Amino acid sequence: MSHTQSDLTPSLLDELEEVWPRHDWSNTEIRHGAFHTAVMLEDAVYRVRHGRNRRLAIYAEVAVMQKFSEFDLRGSTPRVIADGFHAAEWSAFGTTRLPGTPLVPTSWASDRHIILPLLDSLRSVEAHLDTGIPESRQWCGGRDFADLLEQLMEDIAPPVRASARDTVAMMFSMENDEMKLCHGDFGPHNILISDTGIGLIDPDNLCLGDEALDVAPLLGSYSTSDLKQDFSQELLQRAAAIKRALPLQVAVAADLAGDEALRNHALNNFATRRGFRSAHAAS
Repeated sequence: MSHTQSDLTPSLLDELEEVWPRHDWSNTEIRHGAFHTAVMLEDAVYRVRHGRNRRLAIYAEVAVMQKFSEFDLRGSTPRVIADGFHAAEWSAFGTTRLPGTPLVPTSWASDRHIILPLLDSLRSVEAHLDTGIPESRQWCGGRDFADLLEQLMEDIAPPVRASARDTVAMMFSMENDEMKLCHGDFGPHNILISDTGIGLIDPDNLCLGDEALDVAPLLGSYSTSDLKQDFSQELLQRAAAIKRALPLQVAVAADLAGDEALRNHALNNFATRRGFRSAHAAS
């Protein structure tokens, strides 16, 4: 899902260089995520947020990134090298840049030897609520997610609203109460492959929750029939329920960030996936 606030102000790179002059800013690569702009340097990555609640979001991301780098995981992880800085129009923080390129999915048979050890190492971490790791869905309202979504749906078509309620209710009813450490965005795009090993990046949504949270992104890259080789049918069903609700979670997160375009895009994405023409058109 593309970033809808991706246009950089002409002065942003100059402003970043003024705050963190120790790097060489002459050669940068810009990558746009749903909620971030990542400025890639040779030796660092600066993650930039715009919009509402950006200060709180950056504070939370720095905290989870620091916690993430402390874990003894199978792959390498980035660490914070520059705490959050808040300018008039943006907030940002810096991390080390790991070597490698994102894993390009081929087949589960060829990729499972990369993915499963990473998942196993996440599951092996003894993490508890008192360690500062948030519960699941903090990025889209946490325990208030369902209420925030309800407020958001006041203007969408009643059939779409009913489908969204059913989708969220199904997700909650199926979730496992056993808390595991979850990366929160465990897709191949966040697994880096290099000659020196494997890296796992972008733990913005690090949380304690149902382990199906980390299986859900795999459903977009590998067939369910292949994943059954390593995951139970019940786990895959929970993952599928989480994946169906993802556009609704993005919509709430976008609304919290003040990104109206991304919010509407996510709502329409959910509606069309469920067979409706759009979120606001009568069906």
